[in-house]
Amino acid sequence: MITAKTMIVLKGREYLHGDLVRGHLGLTRPQMWRASRNGQLPSPIKLGKSSYYNWDDVENYLTKSKTI
Repeated sequence: MITAKTMIVLKGREYLHGDLVRGHLGLTRPQMWRASRNGQLPSPIKLGKSSYYNWDDVENYLTKSKTI
């Protein structure tokens, strides 16, 4: 369940809530955290307790690596 905004715009870049990205990729929260820590996904920005990912960055990482 997403309790915060699903998308925000900062400095002209769109960021999607971590739960949306996670659902799209089919990953669990720990898998997302590990993938970010290991450089397989871009690091999220944190607003309060919520994580937001720049979708363009996520797509770029996925096309480069094809694996998580």
